[in-house]
Amino acid sequence: MRYSPRVAPYNYTGCKSCYACKLKDGKSYGVCAIQDDIHPVLATLSQADAIVFGSPIYFGGVSGMLRCFEERLLFPFLSYKDNHESIAPKKIRTAFVYTMNVTDDRMREWKYPERLQMMEGYVGHIFGYTPHVLYVNNTVQFKDYSKYVCTMFSGEEKAKYKEEHFPDDCGKAAAIGAALVAD
Repeated sequence: MRYSPRVAPYNYTGCKSCYACKLKDGKSYGVCAIQDDIHPVLATLSQADAIVFGSPIYFGGVSGMLRCFEERLLFPFLSYKDNHESIAPKKIRTAFVYTMNVTDDRMREWKYPERLQMMEGYVGHIFGYTPHVLYVNNTVQFKDYSKYVCTMFSGEEKAKYKEEHFPDDCGKAAAIGAALVAD
């Protein structure tokens, strides 16, 4: 089954630290108890064969919407036992696709991969597989840069970069997709 939600249209929040998902013998042990728009999506994804997390990078991290979603999806599966074992109902292959305005060199200079690895580590621990990761750098933000106050970027240079690198990025994404369904 293919399920491809965009989380932005849903009305939801991040984890509220109610701890209902940790309540001994509770009906919501291991499940987020908050009943909002994202609740049925979380239930569906808990049975997925693969999950791809995609986000633009804002201020060195994923969007706030994705972070809230990650909290809600992952926290119920992380036990409070000594070894923090996962109680996810199954192993799930995962990937992260990050898009960002900065170049690969600037991304590494500002240590974005190291910043993003913490959540990737949690996802790998909880779902039992090391996530695949794709960084898409130097993205085009506007169709017409002349319409925006944006003197630090050249629309022509961005368009040229996209023309040269977008096919390769698409190939890398396709390879990750193939790896996710390999089993």
